[in-house]
Amino acid sequence: MKIRLLSVVGLCFFLMVGLSWEVDAWDEEDLKKLLETNECNKCVLSGAPLNHTNLKGANLTDANLTKVKLKRARLFMADLEGADLTGASLSGAILSEANLIEANLTKAYLWGADLTGANLTGALLKRASLFMADLEGANLTGANLTGALLKRARLFMADLEGADLTGANLTKAYLPGAQLIGADLSKASLSGAKLKEVDLTGATLIEADLTGAIFCETIMPDGVMNNSDC
Repeated sequence: MKIRLLSVVGLCFFLMVGLSWEVDAWDEEDLKKLLETNECNKCVLSGAPLNHTNLKGANLTDANLTKVKLKRARLFMADLEGADLTGASLSGAILSEANLIEANLTKAYLWGADLTGANLTGALLKRASLFMADLEGANLTGANLTGALLKRARLFMADLEGADLTGANLTKAYLPGAQLIGADLSKASLSGAKLKEVDLTGATLIEADLTGAIFCETIMPDGVMNNSDC
């Protein structure tokens, strides 16, 4: 009976190891194709080591990039539409003007990443880490940023219309000129955030922390201009 039990436990362990290997495995042929041609639509590159790689203008649409290592990688103008970047490591990566429409960046690590002018329309950034990330002029229309870390992030002139920022941390974020029309900022932290010339028309601020937030020519949810810090 004891031997049988040990066999079952051993089998379960083997299956668990096998499954975890599958989750993080990348296709060697896909990796080779990307590095040689800069094109790899629908590639399987889960967990691939691509730190510091130059992938400027790469085509990675609908690719499986879960847990991929892209620290300080160059992805300027890369096409990542529909790509799955769940848990990806992108700290310090250059993603300026990249196409990330409807990409999945859940729990992705983007500390200090350059996302200036990136298109993140409808992207999933739930609990993503964007500490000190540069999102100047980025399009985040309808993006899901629930629970995202945007502390000290630069969102100058960013378009966040209709975005879900429920519970997001925007402490000391830089938001002058940002569009937050109809955005949901319920329970979000905007403590010390710079909200000069921000449009919050129709936005939801239920239980949001606005301690020390800076208002100047700021359009509040009810349409009233707030010039308290001009």
